[in-house]
Amino acid sequence: MISPEKAFRQRIVMICAGGAVVLIALALAQAKGALGVQTFTVLAIVWWVAMLALLLPAIRRFNREVAAQRRARIAQGLPPESREALARRVRSLKRYLALAVILFPLLLWANSDEPRSSEAIGAAVWLLLIAVLVRSLVRRQKELKALDTPAATKEHGS
Repeated sequence: MISPEKAFRQRIVMICAGGAVVLIALALAQAKGALGVQTFTVLAIVWWVAMLALLLPAIRRFNREVAAQRRARIAQGLPPESREALARRVRSLKRYLALAVILFPLLLWANSDEPRSSEAIGAAVWLLLIAVLVRSLVRRQKELKALDTPAATKEHGS
């Protein structure tokens, strides 16, 4: 049986890859003059809304599956997540955060020819992404630290 994490990753990759192909096709059509700037903008926004409509149910489904697994582990007297899985998640979040911070100046540089309003919107969205990653990383590190405390290891018989 495929794990919920792997199934979720596969769904996200497929949705994002399909979304990228459509956006590239729209950008090429706009570059060749087949689409006007306003038409491209409207189509791109509609496409992003459609992608969110696909992503949100996938995220909800994944969260329900993970919550069911956590409840089952707790019912068995085990910690909600294994230490190895939590440590792996912390490492992944650190990598994503480092990548987001490294790419932030590139985002600002790439948008330097754009109007200030689009620069500000892009920067705000990127900073929101960084804030979400930091919040998630801090939460996971606290969970990992709680697993490492002597009281937690005595409770769960490790």
